[in-house]
Amino acid sequence: MDQQHRRAPQVVVFTASAAIYADKVLDWLDPGRRLISYRLYREACTELAGGHFKDLRRLGRSLDDVVLVDNSPLALGLRPENGMLISSWYGDDDQVAGGWQLAAGSTTTVSAMARLHWLDDLGKFLEPEAFIDELTHQSFAVVAAPARLASPVAAVFAAPQGLLGHSGANGPLVWSFKRQGELKERSQVRRVSCEAGDPEDLLWASFEVMEQLAAEAMDAWCARLEVPSEAARRSFGDLSFAAEEATHQELGKGKSVLNLYHYFNSPTCDEEPCRSHADPGLLTVLGRSTKAGLQAVRPLTPGKAPGRPASYGEEWLDLELLMDDLGRGQAPHVPFLVLVGETMERLSGGWHPSCVHRVKRSEEPGERRFNMAFELRPRCNVWHPWRKMLDAVETAPETEP
Repeated sequence: MDQQHRRAPQVVVFTASAAIYADKVLDWLDPGRRLISYRLYREACTELAGGHFKDLRRLGRSLDDVVLVDNSPLALGLRPENGMLISSWYGDDDQVAGGWQLAAGSTTTVSAMARLHWLDDLGKFLEPEAFIDELTHQSFAVVAAPARLASPVAAVFAAPQGLLGHSGANGPLVWSFKRQGELKERSQVRRVSCEAGDPEDLLWASFEVMEQLAAEAMDAWCARLEVPSEAARRSFGDLSFAAEEATHQELGKGKSVLNLYHYFNSPTCDEEPCRSHADPGLLTVLGRSTKAGLQAVRPLTPGKAPGRPASYGEEWLDLELLMDDLGRGQAPHVPFLVLVGETMERLSGGWHPSCVHRVKRSEEPGERRFNMAFELRPRCNVWHPWRKMLDAVETAPETEP
């Protein structure tokens, strides 16, 4: 028994919680303190910009023999190569649990693994952690907004023709129009000031709804990774995602955009409507298009670090049919789809793979397709995961657990 025990791995609980809370759980799990060799609490974490990182380099152990199992990508951020990201558990024994390796090997259909993530009447996520966990493993998530809250967007989808075909400006918004032959046309809308627009203007009201949803998704990401949202806003927020005290002069022209797409599906056009790609921004919020066609591939493993891209499956999933499946039998709502962008992938150190997607050709030529996509973009380029934070720990002293 002693020989077998010596060959077993040493278990250390490393938590960002205070001892007064953590010990109550650990004493119940290991009342004799025989299974857990050490207990490390919040004071053992490395605090940077309000976030609590678990720096394995401070343990005084060979990192070749250490693995950190955690449900927070932030905790793994300083040594991602020694980390194993797992899903959060919310008390459901039937929940599909486990990390990337389980998700990659699962044969469960995506509709069974996905869920509808509800907003309340104020546009706040009811379960923000579950929403971010799904974004982590699937690179997309379906959101349900109360019908009253998202009524402007529903109105645009019901009659989009009046918003296409011209450029213009109105209040805080400007928009440009571009036609691509017989393939599609696009109106691109962006903010030019921090002022509020006319609530009776349908384009402004829709812009505001989708902008708010993108900002709430970003706030949920910050909270899940224990990154202060105000620090994130100061670091890369533009007119659509900025600190409250920021001015238009400080931020410059808004980088986030609302794109209104109209695909013709012309039988004489052989070009693909939208080739496989990932959006460059932080997050993209889309409505349910008037004609299904949006597809994506699921990530299998995260990239973990710049220059090490994620791996993806080969099966193209019909995301708008998934939106329909999840919405059946639910209370009245307006569905949205949130996709992870390339900037978010870099910002998270690769733990949130960007969503690789495309728009397939319609099987019914002549059936036109309309959709809106709001892309939340930072005002500056983001190439590294919280670079200043990572640099700050290079000289951190090593301590024994």
